[in-house]
Amino acid sequence: MKSKRNIFIFLGIISLFLLGFGIKAANSNSDNEQNKIAYSESSSDATESNIKKDSSNKKDKKDKKIADAQTSSEVSNKESKKESKAKKESVSKEENKSSTTESNEIKNEQTGDMEEEKTYLQSEPAPNNSVVGQEEQQREGVSSQITTPAPQVPVPSPPPVEPEEENESVNQPAPPAEASQETPVEEVLMETVTVSVTSDPSVRGTILGNTAVEYIEGDTALDVSIRIWKQQGIQYGIIGSGSSAYIKGIANLYEFDEGPTSGWHIRVNGSMIDRSAGAYPIGPNDTVNWNYTTNYVEDSEDW
Repeated sequence: MKSKRNIFIFLGIISLFLLGFGIKAANSNSDNEQNKIAYSESSSDATESNIKKDSSNKKDKKDKKIADAQTSSEVSNKESKKESKAKKESVSKEENKSSTTESNEIKNEQTGDMEEEKTYLQSEPAPNNSVVGQEEQQREGVSSQITTPAPQVPVPSPPPVEPEEENESVNQPAPPAEASQETPVEEVLMETVTVSVTSDPSVRGTILGNTAVEYIEGDTALDVSIRIWKQQGIQYGIIGSGSSAYIKGIANLYEFDEGPTSGWHIRVNGSMIDRSAGAYPIGPNDTVNWNYTTNYVEDSEDW
């Protein structure tokens, strides 16, 4: 009995030992897991902080590059502006120097010319002191105007007056102007022909009085008539041309308007022509008359 009791006690002690060891192992495992979790969390926090630091560093570098670029561009712009300003100033100075030099040269030349004129006039005796004095005053006025030219504007020098010509004008009267020997232009008189248009007093009377029209060599009675009708704006109706030309109406007055024997006939120098007006030649100073009659047969017999 006693041995069995000891065995049970021994077994109980072993079980208690095993139970304690198991509890301790379980606790150590839980501690390890907690440590792992804490380590992972700390490592993740450190990673995030590193990422944030890297991004902030990159941003700072980018901002710095942009600022450096802006600064360099501003500096280059300032330098280019300074260079352009310096170039403009140098160009303007050179232009001012050249214009000043030209004006001084012109001034010196003009002053020298005037001094030579004064010296010559003082050495020669003047017969008329009043005239010479007036001319000297005029020259002094001109020289005073020349010595103060407008700034940067070259003044053209007036042509110098030769002293010999001045003395001649003072000592001697001006010679009479020579008569112009221009060849007279021959006026070519225009040759003309007189044209008129009349009608029976009972119809319309005179349509165009005696009117001169230019004659061109080779004209016919029809040529000069049409020329003056166009100038005066008189309407006319014609058929055919040349030797077959026939005038049917003038000024909207046509044949047969006043009866079966009404119509136009033409006289040159008072005589009725024997052919078409387009084939009847005329000469300068001839007279051409177109007349509208109500009885063509009777008028033809009268002429």
